[in-house]
Amino acid sequence: DPIIEYILEHADTIQSIHCNGGEPFMQEQYYKLFDVLIDNKIFNIHITSHTNGSVSTYKGKDIVNDYLSKFTNFDITFSHDHFGKRGTYIRYPLVEEKWLKNYNRIKQVSTVYVQTSYSLFNALTIDTLEQWYIDNGIDMNNWILLPWHGPTAYTPVLLNDQQINIANNKLQQLQKNHQLSDYLHIRDDNPNLRRNFKKTIEMWDQKRNTDFVETFPELVDLI
Repeated sequence: DPIIEYILEHADTIQSIHCNGGEPFMQEQYYKLFDVLIDNKIFNIHITSHTNGSVSTYKGKDIVNDYLSKFTNFDITFSHDHFGKRGTYIRYPLVEEKWLKNYNRIKQVSTVYVQTSYSLFNALTIDTLEQWYIDNGIDMNNWILLPWHGPTAYTPVLLNDQQINIANNKLQQLQKNHQLSDYLHIRDDNPNLRRNFKKTIEMWDQKRNTDFVETFPELVDLI
């Protein structure tokens, strides 16, 4: 309530509002703010937010028609790290068809970015992800490719020399401009990292009934 009161009092000078998550589209206070802005016809403040692309309605209201379409300056970043089984594994339980549908709907009323966290999981197949984006009409001008910063065991530090070369070649093939090559050369041979990776992957697979080896055959040596 104090935040909303502040926004109402200073609506003529506030330039932007950043709604962070978890998943903002599942948070009640997110819509409380929306309702106040709509009721007071405050539409010109730049609003930026994030989503995993899984949510399209809230308490019976359509997010696009009932909320986002009201605003004239709204940016949303969709998180997405791969497609198919790889995408579902990394961001379990990603439903690809729903993600694409929500992306295309929201793109009609807002500026939409797609952010990919470059990690051990996608370093060897990042070129296929770029092609999937192209094939599915993703706006490549708004593709954000950033390093995965943690947990460390899921970054490319565990890749061997041959895999590093393959990953670097894949990066060089991308049409997307990036500054990730130096990130590949950060190495860490701490045996605890490999042990943590194997242990947590085994836990994920048991809990979710997934199969890392089947999903990422190029990384089988880590297991």
